[in-house]
Amino acid sequence: MKTFDKRLYITCVVAAFVVIAFSNFDLFVSSLFYEKGVGFVGKNSDFCKFFHKDWMLVIYGLPALCVGFWLGGKINKQSVCAVKNKTLAFVIASGLVIPGLIINGIFKEFWGRARPRDIVDFGGEALFTSPLVISEQCGDNCSFPSGHVAAAAWCLAIALILPKPLRKLGIMLVFVMAGVVAYTRIAMGAHFLSDTLFSLIIVVPLVLYMWRKFGLDKDQDNEEKA
Repeated sequence: MKTFDKRLYITCVVAAFVVIAFSNFDLFVSSLFYEKGVGFVGKNSDFCKFFHKDWMLVIYGLPALCVGFWLGGKINKQSVCAVKNKTLAFVIASGLVIPGLIINGIFKEFWGRARPRDIVDFGGEALFTSPLVISEQCGDNCSFPSGHVAAAAWCLAIALILPKPLRKLGIMLVFVMAGVVAYTRIAMGAHFLSDTLFSLIIVVPLVLYMWRKFGLDKDQDNEEKA
């Protein structure tokens, strides 16, 4: 894909494996936001709280909005707002399958990695574990990977269907947004740095895979040649 800046993704992959190689780096980054006797400083931040709840309502509302447009297109047997039905279907399917099922339904439920605020190092009772080690330190809705960052990364699906003049800017903004969300989740003690990086590593290629499977890459190439 011409508009996708692979350097950003490669940077995330390299950073994630550096964190794994130096396991204490996860603890070090989280410790920057932790004060003994107080806890994680982001837990009382309005900025962090916004990205924890309010912002997520907007993200979760996008698939629902797309369902409405898609159904309207099916009933009228035409595209909605000059967008093809399969484009809307791609947005819906990618949202439900990738952050919905794969990240939140599988990884976060069965990986067992405890959140920073729950481990002994930060006043909890669970043990710190590597991001790539399945453990039993958490029962459900666990730390690995970050669901919020996964939702931000999923917005790549929206950026990919933007008009060509806006597409590259949209993709860049998705990574910026994911970075901001990652910061808030780490500051609140909800995730380790590696949790947020692996959300990007998992979600981005899956979105691109589905984008191609729906044939949208070829459609855009044909439109640009026309």
